[in-house]
Amino acid sequence: MKSQRRHELQHNVLDAELARGVQFARSHRTILSWGVVIAAVALLAVWLTVGYVHKKGLEAQRQYERLTMDAEITEAEQLDGLKALSQGRDKRYAALAMVRLGDVYSMQLLGAMGAPAAQQGELTEMTAGYYRRAIDDYPDQKQAVAEARLGLGKLSESRGDLAAAREQYQAVLLMTELAGRPVLVRAQMEMQGLEAIRGPIRMATTTSAPASAPATVMAASRPASKPAAK
Repeated sequence: MKSQRRHELQHNVLDAELARGVQFARSHRTILSWGVVIAAVALLAVWLTVGYVHKKGLEAQRQYERLTMDAEITEAEQLDGLKALSQGRDKRYAALAMVRLGDVYSMQLLGAMGAPAAQQGELTEMTAGYYRRAIDDYPDQKQAVAEARLGLGKLSESRGDLAAAREQYQAVLLMTELAGRPVLVRAQMEMQGLEAIRGPIRMATTTSAPASAPATVMAASRPASKPAAK
């Protein structure tokens, strides 16, 4: 009897709780509806943002590939396109565009070896400037940073500053997060090339000068005079 009574009381309590829940939902129907609407709008905004970012990323990728792979594009068009891409919101392709700009100006510098010193100096600054911007502005874009350091290394090497070139190549080799990528292989090859250059230099500076020629042999003495007559 007592257990039945206890069961009835529990059932009544449950009914009362359900009734209060229904009453709360009815009295706060507007608030709950707005909550659902706000949540739905927030999810829609997230979905649209992700879709927009993905779309922009694909556009940047297509533009970068066209600017770097299309053989029919002129150098002027390439420079204008890369400059625009370097100012875009996609960090990956903005950084890579800066590296490619450095590469373009590096090739121009290579072709201007007989040009006036002022022109060569300007091209050198443009080359180094874009490489440094990729490193300084996008330090988290490791691939672009590594390629920019290789570019700075080659630029230093062409100017005879082998110590600075070695520093840049060594910095790339320390980027272990790029293990297995071709950029590390290139850095290793550049380091080996530097060693091949430094080897003959060290030998030339450490080998002693050849011994001087032996002294001239003294002239033979005159033959002895004849013995005196007896």
